[in-house]
Amino acid sequence: MKKKYYTFILLLPTILINYVTLTILDIDHNLSLTSTLIVSLFNLINILFIILLNKTNLKKVVIIFLGTIILFITFDFSYQKYVKKNSYQIQDKKLGWILNKSIKKKFTAKSKKNRNYEIDYNSSEKFGFRHYDNKKIFDKTILILGDSFTVGPYASNDQMYFSEIKRIFEKNNLNYNWYVMGSAGWGTLQQYIHLKNNIDHIKPDILVHQFCHNDFYNNSIKIEENTYLRSQYIFRPFWVDKKIIYKNNLFHKLYKFLYTNSFVFKTIDNLITNKQYQKNKSYFKRNYSKEEYNEAINITDLLIKKIKYLVGDKKLYFIVDCYNKENVINKSFQKIFSENKLFGLTKPLIELKKAEEKGEDIFVFDGSHLNDIGNKIYGSEIGKEIIKIIK
Repeated sequence: MKKKYYTFILLLPTILINYVTLTILDIDHNLSLTSTLIVSLFNLINILFIILLNKTNLKKVVIIFLGTIILFITFDFSYQKYVKKNSYQIQDKKLGWILNKSIKKKFTAKSKKNRNYEIDYNSSEKFGFRHYDNKKIFDKTILILGDSFTVGPYASNDQMYFSEIKRIFEKNNLNYNWYVMGSAGWGTLQQYIHLKNNIDHIKPDILVHQFCHNDFYNNSIKIEENTYLRSQYIFRPFWVDKKIIYKNNLFHKLYKFLYTNSFVFKTIDNLITNKQYQKNKSYFKRNYSKEEYNEAINITDLLIKKIKYLVGDKKLYFIVDCYNKENVINKSFQKIFSENKLFGLTKPLIELKKAEEKGEDIFVFDGSHLNDIGNKIYGSEIGKEIIKIIK
């Protein structure tokens, strides 16, 4: 009788895992191979325990069970440590996450129009930089500061917009030391913190700040915590009441530990986030209020002021938004660069809109980030606008 009771208890996790997988995770019947293997392995282990229980005593089953759990956790944590070495980004206590160093990957990417193109991706030997000039051989320095539009794996380094800007500079006999800094998903506060940590070496004469409209949301703790992006808002630092704060209750600490160290937990959490996005067609659990958005704008304005102060009022501060066809010229963004007397670059966005309307192939598969062609247009227009101002 006891064995039947224990058998039923052991079957419950299997039933639950399969139910959640089929009803929540696999809503579009397109479960990834990794997820399928994880669920299948769990089912197999559970069935083996049930068989063992019915052929031997409970004490031996418990010992085998605990041993398997320890072995599984050891393998899981070790595999995640191995994966980290070649991940584009890794977790960071102060910044939440950061672009990994010394990443070198060659692969074939697909554009939104199903065109295959080759990507040769490299990050520098310093965390948080796609390019870092160790030897400052020129008198002047330029810093490119951005997020996934700058450091994401969507085009080779020499095809990215910052390389196009560099080519335009060189054609005009303008030689600068070059730094390309940022991480995918970073908000303005993370950019500021990392810049502050590296400003003494870089000391840019020109800053090109690649902004993005979602930075407004990223900079607001009230808006971010009402999204499905747990892996961002739980790690991200926020500027609240004139100080930097982190989400650090017991749940947040446990989540951070597991997401950082467990491959299985991280994979399942990312799968759930993707399924929640697909189901709701948005990362937002609810619509943010006008008051929350205005507060986000004010926080962003304050952080950009801090970046400008850090760089120096006499330095050239250019800022350019990422392309959004629904809102090509963001009024909130315009107001910020105008009031802070920054050089706001809008021509690149207008030219990208023209290219899209002509049917040009400018996006990667996600329809948002720029591919090699899109980066060429974006960088060419940025470069030409900067040259007009500094010449």
